[in-house]
Amino acid sequence: MENLPAEALTVKALQVQAFCLKGAFIDPDRLKLGVRIDETDYLSDPIDLPVSSLLRRSILDQNPAGGNWTVSAVNNARLALQAVN
Repeated sequence: MENLPAEALTVKALQVQAFCLKGAFIDPDRLKLGVRIDETDYLSDPIDLPVSSLLRRSILDQNPAGGNWTVSAVNNARLALQAVN
């Protein structure tokens, strides 16, 4: 993830994306997308992995750690992914 530029003023939502593909006979079958804020992971519900390469996404309208998103909160967030069988 990149930091937002200095001229960014307002953040309406955060979108987490992963370009993914399920192996033919290999787990995992699903993926959770999210962010890590202050050592806590905030993950989406499991998303089925596609059998052909595809972009999967999760949109966070609110900061899961509390309140609205701010530029500072986005810049301090880290990508979090979890494989699920």
